[in-house]
Amino acid sequence: MKRIVFLALAVAAALCVVEIELKPLHSTPDERQRQFEFLQSYEKLSINPYKRLFSSHFQAKDDLAAANPEVDIANVMDLQYFGAVSIGTPSQNFRVVFDTGSSNLWVPSKKCHLSVACLTHQKYDASKSSTYVANGTAFAIPYGSGSVKGFISQDTVTFAGLNATKVLFGEVTDLKGFAFWFAKFDGILGMAWQTIAELDIPPLFETLYQQGQISDNSFSIYLTDTIGDKGGKLVIGGVNPAYAASEFRYFPLSSQTYWAIGLDDIKLDDTSYGVQDMVAIVDSGTSLIAGDKKIIDKMKAKFPTQINCTDFSGLPTLTFVLSGFEYTLQPKDYIVSFMNGDQLQCILGIAGINLPSQLSNLIILGDVFIRNYYTHFDYGKSRLGLAASNRIKRETA
Repeated sequence: MKRIVFLALAVAAALCVVEIELKPLHSTPDERQRQFEFLQSYEKLSINPYKRLFSSHFQAKDDLAAANPEVDIANVMDLQYFGAVSIGTPSQNFRVVFDTGSSNLWVPSKKCHLSVACLTHQKYDASKSSTYVANGTAFAIPYGSGSVKGFISQDTVTFAGLNATKVLFGEVTDLKGFAFWFAKFDGILGMAWQTIAELDIPPLFETLYQQGQISDNSFSIYLTDTIGDKGGKLVIGGVNPAYAASEFRYFPLSSQTYWAIGLDDIKLDDTSYGVQDMVAIVDSGTSLIAGDKKIIDKMKAKFPTQINCTDFSGLPTLTFVLSGFEYTLQPKDYIVSFMNGDQLQCILGIAGINLPSQLSNLIILGDVFIRNYYTHFDYGKSRLGLAASNRIKRETA
């Protein structure tokens, strides 16, 4: 199951609009040119979130004592969300996706010589860290639009001003996939459960808790549609009430694997598209709402082929029913807009993926959902909490 869910991670569904729309990549020279021109638009964004990300990342612990530590999350076009983590002594800085759909930490290695993607990203240099310990175990993770391979190393990891020692992480020596070339992040920090981790490696957050760096074994993710370095927050050790516009409602996890909860129904306006025994996975590493093509294709048939960026009035509401409670997205919430050159374009933030029949009941609630519902991931009580984001409150005030 883990291999299939990886299809919907950020590097598979978030980085490349062509793949989001389920069109084949690079089938003709003309398509290659259009794709390259679109991805170049990332470079034209008038933001530089990285300096601020890392300056806030290194707050002293005393400065953070009054509240739960928080990590700034940068937002690139509502399609990539990432923040700061550092590895080694002295620290080597990386931008990573805080991914609740996987459980391993990996970054590119200095020993990555042949992959084009490694040329455009920060690389970990073990020779410069006094706390590095060799391990060498091989690892590999396949994604929907590529794969990573490398080996395991051990070092100190700094995260939200907290130090986790003897952390096992992946040094990637082979990054395959066009999507990785243009990713604004360097690596991935998995925040799901150890049961789905490659090589059964403890997730970084669990290590922080076991080493006494945090007292509350939970975290929360708050995302906005603000482009730049104020795209959201990762709150370590609980929640920040300032980000919520309602009380939290909690749901028990289906299992300690992904952040998966029971899903009663999925609706467009009053039309149900639910199937028996549906499961929702709340995954911050996926940009969109994703699910089995058989379900999603029926839903997408209700939408025009091209989305008019200036008029959403004829589009339906999208509702997820969880334990009898409705969580609704308005068209402005599930339509993703971006600048392609000097043209504003819009796509439907709902994607179909090919799943085997035994997983056809799976719906992935990605960043499109999390932007509207501030989410509390509670390891300690094996539950997931949802509250209306204060982003909604600001817009309706």
